[in-house]
Amino acid sequence: MQRVLFFHQGKFSHTAEFTLAGLKHQLASVEFRTVDIHQHLRSRRRTLLVGGLHALRTYGGDLLHRRRDLDDAFFGTRYMFDLVRQIALDAHRAWPADASFQTQSMYDCSAPGIPNVIYTDHTYESCKEYPDYARALWNPTRPDWLIDLERTIYRNAACILTMSRNVTRTLLDRYDVPASKVSCVRTGYNAGQEKLQRIPCDMRRYQSRTVLFVGLDWHRKGGPQLLAAFRLLRRQLPDARLVIVGPALDVQQENVEFVGPVPLSQLPHYYTNASVCCIPSRMEPMGIAWLEAMAAGLPAVGLRLGAALDFILPEQTGLLVEPDDINGLTRALADLLTNPKKCRTLGEAGRQLVCRDYTWDQTCRLIADRVRRVLSQPIPASRLQPE
Repeated sequence: MQRVLFFHQGKFSHTAEFTLAGLKHQLASVEFRTVDIHQHLRSRRRTLLVGGLHALRTYGGDLLHRRRDLDDAFFGTRYMFDLVRQIALDAHRAWPADASFQTQSMYDCSAPGIPNVIYTDHTYESCKEYPDYARALWNPTRPDWLIDLERTIYRNAACILTMSRNVTRTLLDRYDVPASKVSCVRTGYNAGQEKLQRIPCDMRRYQSRTVLFVGLDWHRKGGPQLLAAFRLLRRQLPDARLVIVGPALDVQQENVEFVGPVPLSQLPHYYTNASVCCIPSRMEPMGIAWLEAMAAGLPAVGLRLGAALDFILPEQTGLLVEPDDINGLTRALADLLTNPKKCRTLGEAGRQLVCRDYTWDQTCRLIADRVRRVLSQPIPASRLQPE
């Protein structure tokens, strides 16, 4: 039986667990062993201390002036990159595998002679394309040496699988990765696939004039801009409602309901009772909540950047506006909320697109195909040997 080491970094928005489950289903004859990088790091108390000191030495000025948060600083040092590399090599020696697979591309989990497959939704160079690069805690400056370390991850990979075309383009144009090595396999969505698809596209939903926001990271997801646009919107549509699911905020605004965080199992309820899903994310590697909303039959509204360009097709599945265009965002919402038939038409088209291209079954079939190709290649004699 062939063996694959599966490296992941925490829950990664549930992506790791869905990917692993799909691969086990598609590759029933392959044995998988998981390695949770963050769990390994948390179990080492000395690592937390030393890692914190390296973060302060590397990014002390940024931390002092609030240009970077501590989590980003902690995981973005040479020390941490080398440490994770060693954890991965130790895992390879302890359980010799025929290939390895990693979600995200912050670290290099490959081993000499063992083909490594990467599945990622971002690159550091793609972060530069967002409007708040180097101006926000959630998108700080990426130093050249860190990007050079990232390049080694792609050089050592057998293949790189992406979730969106903009990341694919960045790998080809800015990292000079050969096109034969990169493939966009998209992703699936997480909140009850069958349940979302069964939500009826009936006119009562679209006539309710309810805007839905879903996301935990309020500022990165464009929450303040949405509130500003909603205030303008209510001058035209006093009965419009905004429901915000995810962030735990104490903000009082008329016709705005802050639900707070909810489990995945409860999300279909909010999609069912909305007319439009608006998440004006200022930095969005993928945007799973958009896919869930579209699967539920909602038109999507977002900014013209990142992965949204792949599935929010203007006047087909939703509407896109430029970053910082509050008036444009207001007009987009007004356009949809005053036209329930348009909402339903766009919502039905979005559901068709998502059900065709963005399911875990579809994505994991594509990923499994690439893993099969990797496993079919002969293992070189220079492969890493167990201790």
